[in-house]
Amino acid sequence: MAKAKRIYRAHPHASFGDTEAAWIGQQFDEHGGELTPDTLVQLSKPKSSPGHSLFIWDDAEAGKLYRVELAKYHLRHLQIEIVDQGNKRAMRACFPVFHEDREAGAKRSHVAYDNILAAPDLARQVVEKAAHELKAWQSRYVLYKRVFGSVFSAIEELESELWPPQKRSIASRKTAKRKPAKKRRQSQKR
Repeated sequence: MAKAKRIYRAHPHASFGDTEAAWIGQQFDEHGGELTPDTLVQLSKPKSSPGHSLFIWDDAEAGKLYRVELAKYHLRHLQIEIVDQGNKRAMRACFPVFHEDREAGAKRSHVAYDNILAAPDLARQVVEKAAHELKAWQSRYVLYKRVFGSVFSAIEELESELWPPQKRSIASRKTAKRKPAKKRRQSQKR
């Protein structure tokens, strides 16, 4: 049986394009199907490398962006424990959402659990993100459909019943207008 052709592509939300995705895929193939993040950085370091534009090589700028990523990490991992009539439950304390700002467009921030519950638009964004995460999970594990078949069926049922196509949220409009990575980096430098 002939081996299926493999085409590496960038995820729709990736900050890079299909050209860079093809190069990263080629690196996987050339390295026996296994790459560490450190190896990818080293392969991308030469200016002539197709992966060079994937990284910020100015250490001061990279340090600033890394601290922002660490802040996002800390916010994602913040939990709140709710005690109600002796019952405890731990859950995520805040969620990333977009706010419409007439001057700046959509602005992203993390909003506390109680504020999400009080704002239908923000709650809808959280539910939409959960739906996308379920679909992404399903895509990641499609090879294991035999094992997760009932979960896949439940995701498809939820998708058709609970998340029918709606007016696009601020988050989906922001993503649809997203500039390619290279253009975003150029506009960030200004």
